Amino acid sequence: MKKAITILGFIMSCFIVFGQSPQAFKYQTIIRDISGDVLANQNVGLQISILEGSDTGTPVYVETWNLTSNQFGLITLNVGEGTSSDDFTLIDWGTNSYWLKIALDENGGTNYSDMGASQLLSVPYALYSNTSANGTNQWLNSGSDIYFNSGNVGIGTGTPSKKLVIKAENDTDTLMEIQDMDGNPLMIITPKLTKFNFIEGTKGVSGGFAVGRYATAKGGKAYSDTALLVITPDSARIYTSGTPGKGVSGGFAVGRYATAKGNKSYVKKYFFTGIDSTRVYTDGNGTKGVSGGFAVGRYATAKGIKKYNFYTNIDSTRINTGGLAKGVSGGFAVGRYATAKGSAENYMYMVPENYFIGHQAGDSLQNSTYTGKYNLFCGFESGLSDTSGSYNSFFGYQSGYRNISGKNNVFTGYNTGKNHISGDNNVYIGNEAGSGSLSEDETGINNVFIGTESGTNNTTGIYNTFLGYRTGYQNTTGGHNIFLGYQSGLNNTTGWTNIYIGSWAGMDNQTGSDNVYIGGASGRDNTHGLRNTYLGFYTGATATGTDNVFIGYEAGKNELGSNKLFIDNNETSTPLIYGDFSSDFIRIHGSATIGQNPLTTSTGYKFRVFADNYRYFNGFFWYGGYAASIYNDGNNTNRRGLEIHTGTDDGSGTNYQIVFNDGDGGYQGAITSSGGTVSYGAKSAKSSQKSLKMYNDNASFLINKISIVKFKANKDSENSVTGFNGEELIKLFPESTFYDKEEDAYITDKSSLVPILVKAIQEQNKKIQDLEQQIQELKDLIQNK
Repeated sequence: MKKAITILGFIMSCFIVFGQSPQAFKYQTIIRDISGDVLANQNVGLQISILEGSDTGTPVYVETWNLTSNQFGLITLNVGEGTSSDDFTLIDWGTNSYWLKIALDENGGTNYSDMGASQLLSVPYALYSNTSANGTNQWLNSGSDIYFNSGNVGIGTGTPSKKLVIKAENDTDTLMEIQDMDGNPLMIITPKLTKFNFIEGTKGVSGGFAVGRYATAKGGKAYSDTALLVITPDSARIYTSGTPGKGVSGGFAVGRYATAKGNKSYVKKYFFTGIDSTRVYTDGNGTKGVSGGFAVGRYATAKGIKKYNFYTNIDSTRINTGGLAKGVSGGFAVGRYATAKGSAENYMYMVPENYFIGHQAGDSLQNSTYTGKYNLFCGFESGLSDTSGSYNSFFGYQSGYRNISGKNNVFTGYNTGKNHISGDNNVYIGNEAGSGSLSEDETGINNVFIGTESGTNNTTGIYNTFLGYRTGYQNTTGGHNIFLGYQSGLNNTTGWTNIYIGSWAGMDNQTGSDNVYIGGASGRDNTHGLRNTYLGFYTGATATGTDNVFIGYEAGKNELGSNKLFIDNNETSTPLIYGDFSSDFIRIHGSATIGQNPLTTSTGYKFRVFADNYRYFNGFFWYGGYAASIYNDGNNTNRRGLEIHTGTDDGSGTNYQIVFNDGDGGYQGAITSSGGTVSYGAKSAKSSQKSLKMYNDNASFLINKISIVKFKANKDSENSVTGFNGEELIKLFPESTFYDKEEDAYITDKSSLVPILVKAIQEQNKKIQDLEQQIQELKDLIQNK
């Protein structure tokens, strides 16, 4: 987890300076924390990208760096010389605009955070080219001389603040070298020293190091040389004006205390330069020196009680407000004087390992015997008790107050994580978020509490995410919960793996676990319910059961039972869809349609099923899909596939058990009941139907050709059935039989044979009538004889 100092505010100022080589350019930045303080001596990782076209363009060059800022928080590098698999020289600067994008890992790793991108403007070479192209130049000629009056000149910097600025690239860089006619260096200037080389010659005016004026006191000789600084092989001399009398003011003077400017011998050293230091001393006798200038001294009895208000020593630089004793430890300290070392109280304490800002912030870790490192505490008594915790960031009054060993925590706000003791990887943001209870140790881990008083009473709860005012306020040991919304999960104490989203969602839950409540006030009053799923505003708001599923506005709002299913958009005991999981029961209070309805919507149906005209079987699509398929695989003797109830069968009317319509909704027939009789009726012709014609085929002749056979309808069946030969029948009566290719079976509609049978009976009746008539005629003939 990244430090909050970087997340909350990373202040970067940078400028780009192009060096002498066109294959790189310089980049500098100062790293500051959220308060604007410089992060000195900080190891950081940088990823630098050059984007083409815009600040979100395609990277044409990417390189990485691992650097340590100096004591001023400054890091310097040359873009184009970092670690990269790209070729900086292949960038075509003239074809497009380019942006410089910076990504940072303040811990020195490669977990970079995007810090933004800025456009690269004209480089010096492009500016020079532009100037040349326009036929103008800032440098002007005057005979054999060249001069420049319109600005400053920078070497090593693109923003010179003076007439001439030479800036070093590193500590070993040579800023300037002056040579004699033979090429021997006379003066060399580097960032660390200025070196003069001289050819042996005559001795200077006088020896050693002298600061004074040309005067007759030097032997009466008047020096016509007006040089004020003279450096020769044997001495370095600084002179003042040769006019008599003391100068107007002191300037910089280091001298001895004396009663007069006479020749009193030196009793003590007041200015001393050695191999390890340069020192300035004072007399310490209580009296002020003869003359001023630059004075470094201590408080003496004449100035009152001895007090060090600004103190520099080998271990620290201190600014104090009062008292007599030395501070607890080094670095930079602002505090008050105390009578003993152990009772010092700092207002700011910064060492490489820890940064503390605020009265008694990180107070325990200011003792070198403790081991906590890389902490940032800001606020009164923030992190006060920490002894071994590391990588913590506490911001706010008493934030992380009792933390002792917890690591990688981020607490932001008044009393955030105040009673947290040892848990790791927590993020608390908001006043009193995760503040815990004084009566119990707060050791939770991997929690995220964001919002005022969110997770306030958490003790050992782990892996919780609470977002919103007072979310999870009473949670103590519950874990793996997600509460989002005003007071969601407010009273949860030990419940686990709950998800509450919405204001007041699951507000009164205490011990219930595995619940999902989404919607304002959903599951609001359920205190101990388990495994409930509520979706919608006020769903299950006052319900108390377990294993319920409620979907819709106020669905199941007042249900007190368990294992129930409610789907509706209002509070009702007869929802559109009701179910009971304990008995695998479901009820639809209304009409239902399955499949796309190709017809005009009509009323009077409780359940309608529409099928596609094909189905998938054995890897192929077949036409003739089923609208529904009903199975009863029971092994009892009275198996039922479908049970249909209609109105009371009192014989007063016809009950249509099943009505058959074709795909266009045309009526084809029905299975009906009336007076205790069930019958099937198929559609018949009308007298007025234009296509109506009489059937004149010899039905008796065809009927006599039908073979009656016995066969097993199923290969696994032991019983035989009596029926027709489908292959034979489909040739005699095509309308009665069809072949099911998928099942490899002939299907016969026996009812379609009824008209043929009727016609055959009619033909037989006609023959019988004819025979009866012939018999009667024969009888009459016999009788008449």
